[in-house]
Amino acid sequence: MSIWRSLTEISYELANTPLFYKNRLAFYLTAEERDVLSLKSLCQFWNPLFPINNIVSEKFYTENKITDKEYLALALQLAVGEEMALSDIVAKLVALAYERNTTANQEKTFSVRGDVLDIFLNDPMRVQFEGNKIQKIFSFSLESNKKNKDLKELHVYPQKIPASSALMREDDLHGEFVSPKFYNMRFKELNHDLNKYLKILIFTKQAYKISKIITQRKTILEDKGDIELESFILPKENTIFLTDENIFGAPLIEEKKEADQNFLDNLQPGDYVVHIDHGVAQFAGYKEIKAEKYFFLQYAHNDKLFVPFTSGNRLEPYIGSVKPKLHRLDDASWEQILNKIKKKTEVIAKDLLNIYAQREVIKAPIFKEQSSEKELWDSFPYPLTPDQEQSLIDTLADLGKEKPADRLICGDVGFGKTEIAMRASFRAVLNGYQVAILCPTTILVQQHYDTFCDRLKKFGVSIELLSRFKSGKQQKEAVNKIKSGHTDIIIATHRLLSKDIAFNKLGLIIVDEEQKFGVKHKEFFKKIKSEHAPHVLTLTATPIPRTLNLALSGLREISVIRTPPPHRLKIKTIIAQESEQIIKQAVEQELNRKGQVYFLYNKVETINFIFHKLQKLFPKARIAVAHGQMEPKQLAGVMHDFDEGKTDILICSTIIENGLDIANANTLIVHNAPNFGLSQLHQIRGRIGRSYVEAYAYLLYEQTQLTMEARKRLKALTEFSGLGSGMELAMKDLELRGVGNILGKAQSGQAEEIGLNLYLRLLNTAIKELKSAGP
Repeated sequence: MSIWRSLTEISYELANTPLFYKNRLAFYLTAEERDVLSLKSLCQFWNPLFPINNIVSEKFYTENKITDKEYLALALQLAVGEEMALSDIVAKLVALAYERNTTANQEKTFSVRGDVLDIFLNDPMRVQFEGNKIQKIFSFSLESNKKNKDLKELHVYPQKIPASSALMREDDLHGEFVSPKFYNMRFKELNHDLNKYLKILIFTKQAYKISKIITQRKTILEDKGDIELESFILPKENTIFLTDENIFGAPLIEEKKEADQNFLDNLQPGDYVVHIDHGVAQFAGYKEIKAEKYFFLQYAHNDKLFVPFTSGNRLEPYIGSVKPKLHRLDDASWEQILNKIKKKTEVIAKDLLNIYAQREVIKAPIFKEQSSEKELWDSFPYPLTPDQEQSLIDTLADLGKEKPADRLICGDVGFGKTEIAMRASFRAVLNGYQVAILCPTTILVQQHYDTFCDRLKKFGVSIELLSRFKSGKQQKEAVNKIKSGHTDIIIATHRLLSKDIAFNKLGLIIVDEEQKFGVKHKEFFKKIKSEHAPHVLTLTATPIPRTLNLALSGLREISVIRTPPPHRLKIKTIIAQESEQIIKQAVEQELNRKGQVYFLYNKVETINFIFHKLQKLFPKARIAVAHGQMEPKQLAGVMHDFDEGKTDILICSTIIENGLDIANANTLIVHNAPNFGLSQLHQIRGRIGRSYVEAYAYLLYEQTQLTMEARKRLKALTEFSGLGSGMELAMKDLELRGVGNILGKAQSGQAEEIGLNLYLRLLNTAIKELKSAGP
């Protein structure tokens, strides 16, 4: 029997010992490698007593008669209740060749966050301090971030055993087994160090990149993901064995377990995709190689990658820029980009958590159910849909807790978000607190004011409106009433964010159509210092990704209203080239059934030209113009007349996008529709179809030939014309137009670089890691 065979058989026996080194490299070595790794090195390699876990009790050394004082002196021993400066522990870990990272997510690394020390010792361990005193020691799971087991003490030993140690076997088998560095993409340093070795073995999933990064002669072993290997150095044999973790660092992105089959099934040549290992590419079709099907991806500089169908979970749709920069396969730029963005997301995640942590420290007012509420509920003319009812239950439950509520209510226009906001406001007022409602437009402010007054004035609720429609004197009076507490509910535009605004007893903040406000605007309210932190309720039809991400991260609660009101009909959407014939047909059809028409024309400087054109086409119709540059009183009068049915056709700018709820207006004509975003068109389309009458949206274009992007955008509106499709359209809009500034100036560039999905996954991971660190 050969020596090699004997060693193999021995390895199987040793596999059952508690301290057996789990590395299975021996089965991957070729005959050439076996010659290089001598018998004595292999014996050392398979040494069953080698303390690879780095967590070995003193009892182990006593039983094995280890007396090497120098070796034991290097050991770091931590115990609950002991006092030891964290800085001293860090210095000792560095001396023990542990590498400091932002998170301890790979072996032989550690991280420090405030009074929390994480060390990866075969399993992740956490040590929590109070000052210099160790309060807790426990192991935890990297996947769930949950505590596994409390420990009383923790021992960290050196990563290599000196030749003098009693662990060695016979004299002629002395050898050193050393752990290599974690280079974390420091490729210049890696290549410099590799010059020391005669034999270089690389175990990798990224053979193509390794061949370009490492310039020295090496042997590349393919990692097929079915075995776990650890790196090592055999100095006497001048041999080093490295894994992807040593070279690139721990995986920056958690691998998805399942592929997005809907995305993969609908891939079209020319679509942009992201491979989580290689970056942004363009899908070029399918390829069959030796009876196996592959996704064909085209990268920069004509680099090509064939991804087997079985690895479809490594592909994601790219959402970011309209025409993103493709990456290359022959360098490590993708890992460097991910690493850079990961560090930035950690900063953003920390800021977000700080804001939400500060809100949880302060107690919120508890709003209890009041008997007067039933009368308000009964005054609502429609039965609540199941989604509405659940959203109301969730919202009122939030308001009954000391923890400040921060709930997002997502539902299409006309699906009943305002009713939930009104009932929440009424409960706050009945409990003795003020309510602030922030709206993006003066029209929406006016509409909410009218609705709230109609339903709540009979209960003695004091409601104020604050917008540019008010004179300076009227605004000053309103501000004084808010400050003195004489106003229960204030409904206002951005004017509510001014420095002169002060509340008497603010208990609830409602932000309507949050996508119209920047982060600073919304966080302004959350930083308000008072006896109690106000509850926050946010309403939106098309949520932005940041908002959804916060909800999915557990930082915000979310309620989704998908069910349309009873008997609500789907809006019929027509896409056509603009002509007098189609305009005449659309308007006459609506006017013949005694309805009203919106004609959206977003160029104020030439809007009067359209007014005269429509007057000639419809001489008997009552036509008016409304846009944001009009005098407040004049605009208010125009909108009031349209609401009262005194106007047949309203030629308007996007000022109608938010707030109008006119049941008799059921035809919308949009001039030059390709100039608008999907979410915006969906929002505008929501101005019609508010009753049980079939509504028609005409999306017109002037050009004879539409661009591909414009065609896709308009086509999406017909595909997502169903009731409750706001969320889907919001994401489709991002896919077609790019993330732009939707994530804020700092974040949008990063999202465009790697794609929105991966960016949000990195941000989500950073939030989870910070939350797992505990208090």
